Amino acid sequence: MSTAWDTLLVAMAGTIEKHDLLSPQQSVLVAVSGGADSMALLHGLHALGYPVRVLHIDHCTRDGASAEDAAFVEDAARALGVPCTIKVWNDKGNASGDSFEMAARKYRYQCYVDTAHVVEAKAIATGHHADDQIETLLMRILRGTSLQGLTGIPYQRRAEDVLVIRPLLDCSRKDIQEALTERGIAWREDETNIDAKYQRNKIRHELLPYLRENYNANADEALLRLSDNVRDDAALLERLADDAYGQSIHKGKGLQRDALRELPVSLQRRVVLKWTRHLGANPDKARIDDLIVFIDSGKTGTRFDLSSHVQLITDTSTVQVYKNKSADDVESVELHPGSTATFQNRSYTATTRPYDAELDLKAFCAPHRQVFDARKITGTLQLRTRKKGDTFTPLGMAGTRKLKDVLMDKHIPVQDRDALPLLCDGAAVLWIVGHQPGAQAAVDKGTSHLLTVEVHDETE
Repeated sequence: MSTAWDTLLVAMAGTIEKHDLLSPQQSVLVAVSGGADSMALLHGLHALGYPVRVLHIDHCTRDGASAEDAAFVEDAARALGVPCTIKVWNDKGNASGDSFEMAARKYRYQCYVDTAHVVEAKAIATGHHADDQIETLLMRILRGTSLQGLTGIPYQRRAEDVLVIRPLLDCSRKDIQEALTERGIAWREDETNIDAKYQRNKIRHELLPYLRENYNANADEALLRLSDNVRDDAALLERLADDAYGQSIHKGKGLQRDALRELPVSLQRRVVLKWTRHLGANPDKARIDDLIVFIDSGKTGTRFDLSSHVQLITDTSTVQVYKNKSADDVESVELHPGSTATFQNRSYTATTRPYDAELDLKAFCAPHRQVFDARKITGTLQLRTRKKGDTFTPLGMAGTRKLKDVLMDKHIPVQDRDALPLLCDGAAVLWIVGHQPGAQAAVDKGTSHLLTVEVHDETE
């Protein structure tokens, strides 16, 4: 007869296989808070035969109760005979300017990645489960989310070169707690999970019970079905939008008005969003809709201020991009290893770690991620736009060239060049972000430590 614990293990194994989360015997770093979900995750992965290592972060909250959580997790790891790393984070001064919850989340995920690098784990498992998915969907619906928002929490996502996975995403909170109780596995309760000042708790304890009792006893299953149905449709729309974007944007000619007009509105929005993000803006839906009207019906010579730096101007067949600044007005921000900087509505994360000669650099490097020899960085890294006199030595080539000639050879439209982000070390351009790495700090046989720079949209 199948037990609750057996059922949980079968569900976890099925999710891992279906979504290709882990390969057999792959080591995995498990984020363990001490709550029921993370304890089930730890014991479940251990029972399935995966080499696990525990990571716990003590946020120094709840009048010392968080320190008790840390001790509990350390004891649990010791009982299983698995390694455990405890990190302590205290940002009561909130130096970042973010809310405590947002600052803690940023630290948490960066800590996951940094620790994974140290212990050489390629995957980080978190305890998100089906109830988290349902609550997240309702929160997004109430905010008026996009179709992409209805896809919910993904089973996996990339954080730098590490995969963040959710093996419990098909398991309910009730099933998890029943399995732990049957197995005699203890867990810690966080009293903030019932504090009604948090929207998620109000949804969990008030809205969802009301929906189940008064509208649909199977509301949970209905919301999960919605997310499943939307996920494939959203992926298809994104592929169609990529194709449409390529057909709507032409070299040196801005956005083709007729090409956009022929698209359905849903694809128009996606194409315009991709285009404006490429120009360094991140407009909301209302602004995107205004821009679509401008592209469709604006008379020749009509202007649209996309941002403080970018202005759009119509001609008979295209929308051209112009800068609202002089050529010497350079945007810039410093980027320090081990930190994240925001530049043109995208976040840039820089991390250092020992160089692994077995790392496939060709496969690892991508338009959003590049690596450098950390010891060759001689000054402070800077993200900036181009300035007069910039030169560049492309990776694999000898000799220095004018940057404007390189951009011309790469067929980057004239209107895009002033907003193009550059990663620099002093005057040296190390990376034309998204396009071409330079030779200045290239990895070679003498490299001992890598500097990895990764770009993320702020909406991710």
